[in-house]
Amino acid sequence: MVRLRAHRRSGHAIVIALVVLVLVAAAGAAIATFLQLEMRSSLQESRRIQLVALGDAALAEALAELSRSRAYRGSAERRFGKGTIGSTVRAIGVDRYEIVSTATVTGRDRRVVAEVSFSGSKPSLVSWKLTP
Repeated sequence: MVRLRAHRRSGHAIVIALVVLVLVAAAGAAIATFLQLEMRSSLQESRRIQLVALGDAALAEALAELSRSRAYRGSAERRFGKGTIGSTVRAIGVDRYEIVSTATVTGRDRRVVAEVSFSGSKPSLVSWKLTP
């Protein structure tokens, strides 16, 4: 009878050990899934920030060139950093210009349309719009 009780106890210990093992594995899988989702989210945010920075760089470049010469009409799309940038500039009035800046990073595009006016050599941003 002593032997039978010892055998039952060891059977219970094995069952408890298996349950604990399953719970630890499930917790590990949940943590791994959470970390994978966080990494994906961080990567998407990083790409979004790069896209915003490139779009701003294209707009700043166009504004600087336009400040130097009112004849400037933009730049063709070209590689810049980890993406591409480009711009077009058109006169829309006396000392008023529309600048369209474009940026692309990993297949995602950003396009900003800005209206700028000049008072002498000093530019003023009249409007800024993110377009789809």
